[in-house]
Amino acid sequence: MKQVLEKNKNNNLKHLANQNLIQKLKKSEKKYRALFENTGTAIFVTEEDTTITMVNREMEKLSGFKKEEVENKMCWTKFVAKEEKAKKMLRYHKERRRLQNNNQIPIKYEFIFKTKSGLEKFVIANIVLLSDSSQSIVSLVDISGQKKFEQKINYIAYHDNLTGLYNRDYFEKKIKEMDKGKYLSLSIIMGDVNSLKLVNDAFGHKKGDQLLKTIADIIKKACRNEDIIIRWGGDEFLIILPNTDYKKATKIREKIVDDCSIAKFDLIQPSIALGVATKTDINQDIQNIIKNAEKWVYKNKLVESNSVRSSILKTLEETLLLKNYETEEHARRAKVLSIKMGKALNLSNNEIDELILLAGLHDIGKIAISEEILLKPGSLTKKEWEIIKKHSEIGYRIANASPELASISKGILHHHEWWNGSGYPSGLEGEKIPLVSRIISIVDAYDVMTHKRPYKEALTIKCAIEELISCAGIQFDPNLVTIFINQVVEYKNLRM
Repeated sequence: MKQVLEKNKNNNLKHLANQNLIQKLKKSEKKYRALFENTGTAIFVTEEDTTITMVNREMEKLSGFKKEEVENKMCWTKFVAKEEKAKKMLRYHKERRRLQNNNQIPIKYEFIFKTKSGLEKFVIANIVLLSDSSQSIVSLVDISGQKKFEQKINYIAYHDNLTGLYNRDYFEKKIKEMDKGKYLSLSIIMGDVNSLKLVNDAFGHKKGDQLLKTIADIIKKACRNEDIIIRWGGDEFLIILPNTDYKKATKIREKIVDDCSIAKFDLIQPSIALGVATKTDINQDIQNIIKNAEKWVYKNKLVESNSVRSSILKTLEETLLLKNYETEEHARRAKVLSIKMGKALNLSNNEIDELILLAGLHDIGKIAISEEILLKPGSLTKKEWEIIKKHSEIGYRIANASPELASISKGILHHHEWWNGSGYPSGLEGEKIPLVSRIISIVDAYDVMTHKRPYKEALTIKCAIEELISCAGIQFDPNLVTIFINQVVEYKNLRM
C-alpha cells in the first residue's frame, strides 16, 4: 500500500512538472510569436525545399500577399525578381547546409524583391540556418529608399545636368573598362557644335542650352543602344562605339550630319563638326585615338566653315522675314537703293558690299524679340517699346559673333541713331554716327513710307520726300537726304 501511494505521489509530481513545462512552453511560444509578429521587420520561415511555412504581418505588408496565400503554398524563390539570382542564392544555400558549417552565422543577400502587384523593391535578406532542423529564418529589410538615393547620387556624379548624357567623369571611368581587346574595333566620334557662341551671345545662354539639347537628341537618335554618348565640354560631344570599324562609325557620323540638316530650331540650323578615329590594335593608345578624332573635327570645321556661315546667314535672313513685317521685296529694294546711294557717294566696292549686307540684316536683332510685340497691331506700351529698342544691340551681338557679319556690327548697332543725338542706343549725333548707319536709316525709312504695310497705307513719293526733308537735320543727315533725293530717287525727273 505504501508503495502504491509513493507511486501515485511520483506520478502526480511528474504530471505537475509536465503541466508546468507545457505552460512554460506555451508561454515561451506566445512570447516568440509576439516577437515574430511585432518585430517591425518582414520575417518568414522556410523549409529546405524553399517552401514558406510561416510569415509575419510585416511580410504580408512587404509582399502584398496574405498569410493563407503564402504559408505552405509558395516558395521564397518566387519573390526574387531575377531568376538567375534566385538560382545562385539557392545553390549557395544548399552548399551551406551540406557543410553544416557556422550555421548560426546569418547569410546576407541583397536582391530585388518582387511583390504581388509586380512592384520591385531592393531588400537585404538575413538568413539563419537553424541547427538540427531543415528550416531557416529569413528577415528582409527594404532598402529601396536608400538605393534610390544612391542611384540619384550616382546619376548626378556621372551625367550632364543639361542634356542627360554621360559626363567626362563617366568617360574616364568607362574608357578603362572598354579599352580592351574584346571591344575592338573601338571607334571614337568627336563633335563640336557650330555657332553656339553666336546663339549664346545674341540670344542668351538659355537659347544656347536649347541648341545643345537639340543636337544631343539628334546624336542619341542616330546612335545605337551600345554606344556611349558623352558631353565632353561646353560645345563638345564624344561618342564611344564598341566593336565598330571606321566604315560603320563614318556612317553614324553622316547620319548625325544629315539629321542636323533637317532638324527644326527657331534661330539657326543646327550644325556640328564631327571627326572619326578607330582603334584596331590593342597596343594603340586610346588617348591618341581621341586626339586624332579631335584633329579631324577641326579639319572639318575649316573645310565647312564657309558653307556653315552661308547657311547661318541664310537662316538668319529667313528667320527675320518670318518674324517681322519685312518682306523679300523690301530687302531687295533696300539693297538696290543702297547700291545707288553707295555709287552716288563714290564708295569703294567693299564699302558697297557692306552696305548691301547691312540693308538686308540691319534689323536682324528683331529675331530675338517676341512676335506678340513685333506684330502687335495697336500702340506699344512703354515697356514694349524699350524691348523693341533692344534689337539694335542684339543685332550687334549677333554680328560680332559671326565673322561674316562682324564688319557691319557697328552699322547695325547705330542704325537708329538720330542726327540731332536723340536716337538710340548710344545717343550719337552728326558724323559720329557711322556713315553706313546714316545711309540705311534714310533708305529704310523711304522704302517703308512708299510701300503698303498691314498697319498703314503707302505714301506717295512726293509725300515721302517731303517727310525726309522735314526730318533732315533732326533724324537724318541733311547732306545725305539731298543726295538721296537728287541722285537716287531722282525726284526732279519724276512727273509731279
